[in-house]
Amino acid sequence: MARADFAIDGTFYIDRMLVRTSIGIKGGRITAIKKNVEAYERESFDNSIIIPGAIDLHVHFREPGLMHKEDITSGTTSALFGGVTTVVDMPNTVPPTTTPERLSKKLELYSSKSFVDYGVFASLMPGGRVAKLAEQASGFKLFMGSSTGELMCSDPVQQSKLVEAAAKTSRPVVVHAEDEALRNRISEYNLRDHYRSRPPECEIEAVRRLVRFAESPSRPRIHVAHVSTREAAEMKHGENLTLEVTPHHLLLDSEMPLKAYGKVNPPLRRRDDRIALMKLVTADKMDTFGSDHAPHTREEKEDEFDYAPAGLPGVETMLPLLLQLVGTSELKLSTLVRMISEKPAGILGARKGRIAVGYDADIVVVNMRKIRAVDASVLHSRCGWSPFEGHLAVFPEKVYLRGRKVVDGQALIGKPQGMAVHGVHDG
Repeated sequence: MARADFAIDGTFYIDRMLVRTSIGIKGGRITAIKKNVEAYERESFDNSIIIPGAIDLHVHFREPGLMHKEDITSGTTSALFGGVTTVVDMPNTVPPTTTPERLSKKLELYSSKSFVDYGVFASLMPGGRVAKLAEQASGFKLFMGSSTGELMCSDPVQQSKLVEAAAKTSRPVVVHAEDEALRNRISEYNLRDHYRSRPPECEIEAVRRLVRFAESPSRPRIHVAHVSTREAAEMKHGENLTLEVTPHHLLLDSEMPLKAYGKVNPPLRRRDDRIALMKLVTADKMDTFGSDHAPHTREEKEDEFDYAPAGLPGVETMLPLLLQLVGTSELKLSTLVRMISEKPAGILGARKGRIAVGYDADIVVVNMRKIRAVDASVLHSRCGWSPFEGHLAVFPEKVYLRGRKVVDGQALIGKPQGMAVHGVHDG
């Protein structure tokens, strides 16, 4: 076998086990896994574990149009420092990603600005050019209920037609699952009011409808974003319907004194709800973790609660918070890697998410003993705050993207070199 360009020695998470070995990397991919890999350069790690890079299928990096909140450069930098090596951006920017032309422009922005590998979801809307969008999009986003932006499609008949159209392209459909008809139009003064305005029934009914859609003969690939209720998560469904959960719905609730900084759609639920959701995660009943990174400025969040926008940052803290749960034995490492790397890669259709020969060498080095509190002043999002301020977390020591070191401690190395992942398996 030809000598590798680069080798890494250490304790790797491979096939559900921690194994002391070496990996060889050539052309950005893992070419060998064995002891004593021959390479021109090498790096060795003791007292650390090495896991696949996280894949976040749910970020809102706000470019174009809303760059005062975040942009591609700041968002992907934040992702890297959180151990996320691949992201897929949502379409509710200004203008929204609703046409092939806008999709092309957004991908062009990413090609010059992204520090991580990337994809873009296109909006699934009546009148959209679904087949044409699928040529470049990693998938589609369907807003069944209202959220940030004006992309809602609340009519069940139209929703069904759009999902069927997407099924013909084989691309996944990520769904914001809230039934708009079941919302309560009330004035909101706090997180408990926001919970009441979007009660659990909104999500439960929407997911029940998606289960029916998924059972159609076309077998569309449906990925339910940010599931927040036990009832929706426990619904019987086939393998072509997958469920995402966010750290904020697992770790935060409507009883916490977060004010509008905790305002998000779907809303933070009650303490009992998040505990029930965590039990489903630990029982391996959920499919993916996603951050739903959706930053707004402090000024926007300090507005009157009813007017403050919904959404919060999370791409940099997602993996570190979950690693801390692994460290306290509240979460299995196998569950974490499956939900944050392996399953998202499968949904995306990318040779990523595993430490295996032929896969991209996207890897994260972590010392589980290096625990620190989340401090927004040292995070990299442009918004400058975190709802997880003070929570304990384990941040990566080093991050590699396709075999190239891009994070070393607190240092970002190199220029943006992210590549597009179009949602098909590479050769």
